[in-house]
Amino acid sequence: KYNFKVNESIRWIQAKEVLLTSEEYGEDMTTVNTLLNTHLDIVRELETLSEKVDKLEQDAETLSQTHPERADEVNSKYGELKELWEKIKESSGLRTQKLEESFKYHKFLVHYRDLGMEMDRLNTLFDQKKEPRDVAESVVFLDEHDQYMVQMQCWHESFSNLQENGADIAGVHIEESQVKEKVEELEGLWVVVNKTWTNLHSQLIAHKQYQSWSRDYEVVTAWLSSKENIVSESYIGHSLDEVESQLKKLEDFNQSLKAQETKIGALESNGKEMIEAEHFASQEIADRISDTSARVQRMQEKKKERQNTLKDAVQFNHFLLESDELSGWVEEKQNICLEQDYLDFTNLQGKLQKHEVF
Repeated sequence: KYNFKVNESIRWIQAKEVLLTSEEYGEDMTTVNTLLNTHLDIVRELETLSEKVDKLEQDAETLSQTHPERADEVNSKYGELKELWEKIKESSGLRTQKLEESFKYHKFLVHYRDLGMEMDRLNTLFDQKKEPRDVAESVVFLDEHDQYMVQMQCWHESFSNLQENGADIAGVHIEESQVKEKVEELEGLWVVVNKTWTNLHSQLIAHKQYQSWSRDYEVVTAWLSSKENIVSESYIGHSLDEVESQLKKLEDFNQSLKAQETKIGALESNGKEMIEAEHFASQEIADRISDTSARVQRMQEKKKERQNTLKDAVQFNHFLLESDELSGWVEEKQNICLEQDYLDFTNLQGKLQKHEVF
């Protein structure tokens, strides 16, 4: 009966030893979990067998005492069992360690792949990003880009955890180089995605600056275009009132131009700052600043020229009015001089007084 129990235990151990020395540790999380569950079942069976081995050890001691003539046989049989028992416990512990390493490694791989895919996805989005067409679109693009950074900050925490966990994986089954290679690959991707984000963020800010500046430029040029006809006007007027009306229009334009000079100055100042910062549109901005300055200068010159012309016209019209008034007066007095009422001797005193007043 003792031999039967020992042989039975030996056969069970030999059967389980095949499973415990298997080189299969799973190729993904699913198979690793399956292998771990199977292994835990064996571990529980080993716990049960442990009690049986202890009992057989007691039986061996008892039989050696009651049957000393067969003590060597009994102890040899138990020694065979004990050797297998120690070996299977070692195999069980080693397989537990390897399966746990495999589980951690495949969990690490899942996170590694997820992070890698997210970084690749973001890099693809960055590569496909279009240039904003106006200020509103620039604001939208920048807001989206800032949201990407929020995602990346979440990834950074996950990436830090992944690095820490990776350092704990390497052991009996998983080589350090396997983990290190994956971590270094992610580190490279992380550097690329951060650099790409930073470059694109700078580009979006530059585009927003350009779009904002261009919007202000269009406002200024539209105003200049709407006022150029005032200084280019050739009509002077056919009367003093008409000339003075044209002059008043020019004076109103001059006041309006002074008000616009603040906007024009800000436009030039902001443009020069962008040029000094080596903005990608520096040449275009410089050309537009030059064009705007030239237009303003031409308007100033034409305004001054027209102002002088209109002032001359005012003086001329005043001269005409005064000439007409003087001509009327001379004509009136000429008639008095040509009167021959002095031939009539009546009321000579009154006629003399009238002539003295003349």
